[in-house]
Amino acid sequence: MVVVVVVVVVLVVLVVVMVMADQFARLKTGNRLFWEHESSLMTVEQKTYIKGVTLAHLLCANLPSLRATPKNSFLPPSDSAFFLWSPPLPPGSIIISPKTLSSS
Repeated sequence: MVVVVVVVVVLVVLVVVMVMADQFARLKTGNRLFWEHESSLMTVEQKTYIKGVTLAHLLCANLPSLRATPKNSFLPPSDSAFFLWSPPLPPGSIIISPKTLSSS
């Protein structure tokens, strides 16, 4: 009886994971405005710029009182974590020009 319950739970979990993966893939490829999509309104330079920005950069740029943040801002602070002292955003622009909009 216990084996049957375990097998059913494992199958349900596998089906849920597969449905979620399929849904994410459909959302990403079906949205023409998704920033990584080939037909998005962003240029190659703008996509490269976005890929170079980290959460640490965004936190320091938008929270003036923040003096430092862990390099990997998704992890909790610790004594061994490497801190960035208010890193500036990389130079560049993600502004979409009217020329880009009219060409689509």
